[in-house]
Amino acid sequence: MEVIDARVNWHEGFDNDPTLQVLVNRRVPIESFRYKFVPATGWSLGLSDQQSAVIGGSAVNKTPHVDFDDIDLEVVSGFFYAEKDGAVNYLYHDAKDRRGFSGSGFILTMEDGRKVGLKGPWASRASLINRLTELTCVDVSITDDPEAFKRGHTFTASAITLSLAQRATVLAAKHEPRKMKINLARETDGSEIRYTPRREVPYYSTQLPNADSIVLGIIRDYEEVPQKNYECTAHRAVRHFNKYYGPDWRRLL
Repeated sequence: MEVIDARVNWHEGFDNDPTLQVLVNRRVPIESFRYKFVPATGWSLGLSDQQSAVIGGSAVNKTPHVDFDDIDLEVVSGFFYAEKDGAVNYLYHDAKDRRGFSGSGFILTMEDGRKVGLKGPWASRASLINRLTELTCVDVSITDDPEAFKRGHTFTASAITLSLAQRATVLAAKHEPRKMKINLARETDGSEIRYTPRREVPYYSTQLPNADSIVLGIIRDYEEVPQKNYECTAHRAVRHFNKYYGPDWRRLL
């Protein structure tokens, strides 16, 4: 799977985090993935407290090896995850709630070739896979249809490896004002790890796009002389910079 083009959907007018939109030459079919399994918790496996803490999300970004032969999916919940050609696929199996995807059935092929049938697994997110497994990946919107990419909608929610996403940001920069470089900022939220597209903070504020220069001026004016009637405008301006540049933009003040 190769990235042909990419851009960032900044979700203008909304508080959503920006999303990397990716055009690829082909999608990797689910039948091509070879899955691994990591339990969502170690308690039901009789593991030690230390091992359970690792599985539950300690500072260690890998889980102890658990033999799949010892897993009873009737009682053990966990993540099935796989990577192929830069594409990442994952599903969450909840032993107590199998209503995901309207209760649809999935047949997954494990690394050793065995077939595993799942009923009603749930979608998950890259930030959990980054925390619980050896993979490092990024949630993206993906398509292999050039027309869909051109019109900017009808994408599919998916995930790709961090290395492939980093190559995609190089292509995404050409769609940015002044062709500003895009970085994937490593951000943590509780026990989860995610990588979010952000514009690289320039060395000088004069290197900002014109619209962002105006927004930065609003913030400067408000912080120098706070005025109640400009408070909401200034707060919106701060949210704008947090979304587009991450917390490092404050060095421009």
